[in-house]
Amino acid sequence: MNRKQWDPNRRFVVTEGSKWEHLDTKPPDNRWIVTALWKFEQGSGRELLAVTIRQGKSERHMSQARLLATMREVAR
Repeated sequence: MNRKQWDPNRRFVVTEGSKWEHLDTKPPDNRWIVTALWKFEQGSGRELLAVTIRQGKSERHMSQARLLATMREVAR
């Protein structure tokens, strides 16, 4: 697997309140809003950057990397 080297100083590139949609579907019924940024401990002092996203009453938690790989940020 081709993974980047661990960087303990990396930052969130996602911001709270930003809006996202899946790459493979059309709006408007697929708009998610980032409601929280948090760190998930992976062990050995390593932390995974994660987000909470919400669409209506649905809420999901995922890593920032997965969000960036499966969704795109929208301005509206």
